Amino acid sequence: MTTGNGDDRTVEAIYEALDRQAPEEALVLAEQALGSSEEEDPVVRFLAGIALLEMDHAEEAVEQLGFIGTIASMDNPTSSARTRELLGWQPEQPDLLADLKAGHYFTTRS
Repeated sequence: MTTGNGDDRTVEAIYEALDRQAPEEALVLAEQALGSSEEEDPVVRFLAGIALLEMDHAEEAVEQLGFIGTIASMDNPTSSARTRELLGWQPEQPDLLADLKAGHYFTTRS
């Protein structure tokens, strides 16, 4: 995956920490990356927000993610069970982290 301007290995390490359910580690890696570069990487910033949400730090996540953080931090559990039952639908696409990891949303600036 290529990012806005960060080190791809760092982004990969952050993803792996989130996949392992280690948001504290992911946040430390993201903060190190954000603090060590002149220009802020939007992917690293986004992943820092996800780590904060995983750690139940909603206010800080909102600061990182903006309005998406507000929506994601709401106590609004949802399920696709009813949709699956009514329509016989089964998800075929990757989950959010896998989709982001594929690099469709962020590319290196020219």
